[in-house]
Amino acid sequence: MNKLQETIDRQKQEMKTKRIIKLSVLAIPFATITLITGMWAYPKYRVYSQTMRGQADFKEAEINRQIRVEEARAEEEALMLEANGEAKREEIKAEATAKAVALVGKALEENPAYLRLHWINEVAGSEGDRIYIPTEAGMPILEAGATSK
Repeated sequence: MNKLQETIDRQKQEMKTKRIIKLSVLAIPFATITLITGMWAYPKYRVYSQTMRGQADFKEAEINRQIRVEEARAEEEALMLEANGEAKREEIKAEATAKAVALVGKALEENPAYLRLHWINEVAGSEGDRIYIPTEAGMPILEAGATSK
C-alpha cells in the first residue's frame, strides 16, 4: 500500500506541476499583453484626459465671460434707469420752479406795493447809518450826506 500511496502522491504532485505550468503558460502571455497594452494606452489616455480638462476649462471661462457681460449689461441698464429717473425728477422740479416764479412774477405785477413794503421793512431793520434811496431812474443815491466818524 505504501507503493500505491507513493504513486498516487507522485501523480498528484505531477498534476499540480502540470497545472502550474499550464497557468504560467497562460498567465505570462496575458500579463505581457496587459503590460504592453497599458504602455500603449496610458499616453493616449493622458492626452485624452488633458484634452477633456482643457475643453472643460474653456467652457467654464466662456460661461464666466458671459456672466460678466450680462452683469455689465444689467448694471448699465440700472444706471440708465436711474439717470432717466433723475432727469425726470429734475424736469418736474424745474417745471414746478418755473410755475412758482411765474406765479410770484404775476403777483408782483398785480401788487407792486408789496415790493415797496418789503424794501421799507429791510431798511427799517438795518443797523447802519447809510441808507440807499432808489430814484426814478432806478439808480440809488449812494452815501448821500454820509458823515465820517
